[in-house]
Amino acid sequence: MTETNENLCKKGKLHVKQEAVIFAALFLVISLVAVYFTTQKQGYELDELYSFGYANGSYMPLMEGTTQEYTLKNFIDEYVFADSFGKTVNNFLAGVQDIFQNGIKESNLYKEYKRAMLCEKELAWHDAEYFRNYITAEPGAQFEYLSVYNNMYYDNHPPFYLMLIHTMSSLFPGQFSKYMGFAINYLALMGSCAMLYALVKRLSGSAFMAQGIMLTYGLSTGFTASMTFYRMYGVLTFFTLWFVYAHVCLLQSDWVFTPKRVIALGASAILGFYTHYYFIVFAALLAFFTLVLQVVQKNTKAIKQYLLTGFCAGVISFIIWPFSIWRILFSYRSYDALEQLKTGDHWLRLQEYSAIVRDNVFAGSNFLLVLAVAAIITAFVLAYRQGKKKTVAIGLLMLLPVILDIFIISNVAPYSRERYIANTFPFIVAGVAFAVTYLFQLVTKATKITLKNVIIPLAVCVGVSAVGLITVPQEHLYPVSAAKQELLQKYEGSKCIFAYKKWSKYTQNVLDFLHYDETLLLEIENMDYLYSQAADLQGQDVLLYIDRELDYQEITALIKQNMHAADVELLSTDAGGYADIYHICW
Repeated sequence: MTETNENLCKKGKLHVKQEAVIFAALFLVISLVAVYFTTQKQGYELDELYSFGYANGSYMPLMEGTTQEYTLKNFIDEYVFADSFGKTVNNFLAGVQDIFQNGIKESNLYKEYKRAMLCEKELAWHDAEYFRNYITAEPGAQFEYLSVYNNMYYDNHPPFYLMLIHTMSSLFPGQFSKYMGFAINYLALMGSCAMLYALVKRLSGSAFMAQGIMLTYGLSTGFTASMTFYRMYGVLTFFTLWFVYAHVCLLQSDWVFTPKRVIALGASAILGFYTHYYFIVFAALLAFFTLVLQVVQKNTKAIKQYLLTGFCAGVISFIIWPFSIWRILFSYRSYDALEQLKTGDHWLRLQEYSAIVRDNVFAGSNFLLVLAVAAIITAFVLAYRQGKKKTVAIGLLMLLPVILDIFIISNVAPYSRERYIANTFPFIVAGVAFAVTYLFQLVTKATKITLKNVIIPLAVCVGVSAVGLITVPQEHLYPVSAAKQELLQKYEGSKCIFAYKKWSKYTQNVLDFLHYDETLLLEIENMDYLYSQAADLQGQDVLLYIDRELDYQEITALIKQNMHAADVELLSTDAGGYADIYHICW
């Protein structure tokens, strides 16, 4: 090796080391911002509490105001598991044989299960331990993934994220903490930052571009919103980025399907599907435009290999989670989505989702949103005129699925929320940054990407995100008022009654129930049961949560009449959820 080559090798190693140091420094900055906003989070949205409930309720997807129901676990313990491995295997095989011979619904096993499940339930008070066991992995029920699988049968989402929550909870049995949800989101979203970095560097060949775009996304309001919301959307963002990265690797290799690339493409598709059904929308759009590109290139071999990989990924996905077919096509959510497509105000929804993009990526500025759209269109037109057709093709392959995904989701999603399109935010950030730096290079007549050529446009992009982080309110911190905290402390160990019209409402207050000695979840039709408890409750501190959909005046009057209460006084309309808190005075 000559001296010149040795010097080049040293410079190369130094450059790699410097790049790693800068990457680590930016990673630290983003991490500190994520940790800061997590420390500010106090309360939870209903769906977040469902995340912990469905993940950790041992064969109990929902809390009930009745005696503990007979669960699938009870059935398995009774009819499958035995005192030896051999007997357990024999029981299992006998059950399988029973089902094959008689069919599922006519099998003795199924009939016994239905008989046990139909046992009569009685209204009952539950202690704090009951509610704690719903949102935590109780000792002895750790790493119980069959329970998660069973619970998610009753939900509208695939189970992968809930299994991650259950895994984290199992490491700390009996404990509930926001940092469990944060740990999963942190790994997923910092992984997303790393994946975005790798994607941009592969597309641009520039570490400077990758660093700037990663920091822009990591400081965006959309990133911190995903970080502080404990649902599956941060994990979905990671798998979406991985799926796109797998496509770019194949595209840049001229569609050479090596085992490593096939595994990356298939695994990202399966896990994305297993995380949220909205992944299918993005994946289908990207797959469609990929096939169009392959057809234009007349690459028949690539088309066959691509379709085969997609088919295998789809089959594996449905085998792992067969309930998805019913959930996607026949659940109430699917009917709601169809109704939304038929009768919804599509222009209004598009405006609402444009505002979501504006607030989460462009610091809440309509001007910056319009300017960004203009920059992207101008960049595409100028690149096409300059004969950069391959660059234009790759850019369209990246952005068209994003644009159409937002349009479709805006018209099928149940609500206008940032979470449903959070997985598109990294691509919007990258698309705008690429467009702005390209236009800046044209103005400065730069011929290649250097730090000098990209630092100003990238600094502007980072600055916009930083301004948004300061000026745009964070949606998912849910502060708990001092009055509410004082109320919970004052009535610690009291009795609690939650009068409801719809069962889902009381889950919002599950953390409140941990403060009370016993809680009665009372459907309004069962008020007679409460009246029968009047003698036992006399003289005790009893809090009454009343669902706001109910007529509180009627309920309080009935309680005073039938329970001989002196008064029912309002304590708080800031209960954090769907109910107001009252105190029954004797």
